[in-house]
Amino acid sequence: MSSALFTDNGDVATKGMPCARCKKDMPSSERFKHCHDCRQLRRQQEAERRRKRMTQRDDGSAMVVDGDVRWKENVDPVRKPAAALKDLQGEEKERALAMMKDHIKGTISVPFPPPQVEPTNPRYQEYQSATQLYAALKSSVLVSPSNLKFRATHSIVASDIIDNALRAELVAKDLLKIAGLSFAHRSPVPRYSSSTNTRSLEFPCACLGYITAPENKLKGQTSLKNWIQLKSSQPSLVVNEETLIRKECGGTLLITVDDDRSHPLGLLGQRIAVRVKHAEGK
Repeated sequence: MSSALFTDNGDVATKGMPCARCKKDMPSSERFKHCHDCRQLRRQQEAERRRKRMTQRDDGSAMVVDGDVRWKENVDPVRKPAAALKDLQGEEKERALAMMKDHIKGTISVPFPPPQVEPTNPRYQEYQSATQLYAALKSSVLVSPSNLKFRATHSIVASDIIDNALRAELVAKDLLKIAGLSFAHRSPVPRYSSSTNTRSLEFPCACLGYITAPENKLKGQTSLKNWIQLKSSQPSLVVNEETLIRKECGGTLLITVDDDRSHPLGLLGQRIAVRVKHAEGK
């Protein structure tokens, strides 16, 4: 057998390595692993694959075929406009709703603050501090010392050593000394609610002042009433408190203290409500 082979152009060349693809013998001067025909076929196949990728980008993938080997190449898909939720049906709509719920749950990383507890009576005016409340009450007393109508509330951070009952007593002293409110501070009517931990103190109003009691306290009710009416028109005198009788105005002062859980950080507070009313101001 001859040690030479004839190429396409008729020249004689020394036998080299076979083609890695078609296994045909190649000249020893060939620099490639594949013969000229296989390289040409490879270039044609690559050109065909590029053409197919250009026409298959809408579905997001292109199938590459090379002999018996097949694989998918990822390409950038052309995104279709999202359909409205109302236009979806069946399984697609259920899947979209589930994705929306999961997204909402993932965005909520901080729990909602406790709901703010509003005053029982919406007519209560809210103040930021006790100082503001006392100033407003004092101003109202100066404008209308009798038949006063006043409703206000404010909150403070609770103290470990001052419970709601003691807080109500301290507020009563402040109203007497700071706000200048006149009421029978020695005659409170306490109230308590265990379910809400609410403490209340109710006092008779003394906006009309006091009169001196008669020397003979054993007089009949009719004569005592006439005497009180007579003394009501006379100037007040400085006498011992035990000899004073409060002029009846029909008004009351109510101080209510309960737990306030509306703080956004969960701190326990005390809500203090002050109400002054008279018979015609309910």
